[in-house]
Amino acid sequence: MINLALVDDDPNIHKLFKFHLKDDIGIEIDFIEDYFKAMATFNNQSYDLYVIDYRIGSYSGLDLLKILQKEERIYNRVILISGRIDEKSRIEAFNYGVSNIIDKPINFKILKSIIHRNIRMIESSVKETYRVGSIALNHSTRVCEIRNENGVTEVELTPIEFNILLKLIKNPGHVYSKNELSFLGKSGDEPMSYKSLEMKIVSIRKKLGVCGHMLKTVRGHGYRLD
Repeated sequence: MINLALVDDDPNIHKLFKFHLKDDIGIEIDFIEDYFKAMATFNNQSYDLYVIDYRIGSYSGLDLLKILQKEERIYNRVILISGRIDEKSRIEAFNYGVSNIIDKPINFKILKSIIHRNIRMIESSVKETYRVGSIALNHSTRVCEIRNENGVTEVELTPIEFNILLKLIKNPGHVYSKNELSFLGKSGDEPMSYKSLEMKIVSIRKKLGVCGHMLKTVRGHGYRLD
């Protein structure tokens, strides 16, 4: 089931959404008509997709995007609808992670097509996401995140560090030898030195912060993640 949040203070938009998406099995819509209600909801609940009006009463939908961006990765998960929006605000919206901006009056055929495309992207992304504890790695986007009670923090890894962590997270608890991991360097044909690998491991642990202890050294054998 895909959970979608629609934030718009116009009750007619809510009615139109119900009418045009009523036959879409697998999509559950929460209708939120108030800016502050949306703020409170998003602080306590996450959705798969968001459709947000650029102007909610006298408030800006971009401020809601700022909240969402701090809490979670929202790229390809937010559609902005607007009666009127200038170029600067459009650019700002895309920088916050908006996938599309739909002008009013809404063409629901186009909107439905965008929603279904984003759902396919989400489902594809989920299949390529590996999780161990609070650590999440997405293979296709090459994004590493730490998810805990404080929200979501993106971890900036180098390409080699990402490859090492990806290898470990795909098979939690399995011990990979230094020899196996050494071939995850810039050249897959020639291994990096063990000293270089050890430095990469230290760097990964440091970047993972409170989750760094999950990357364990198995003396005489190699490394594992659990």
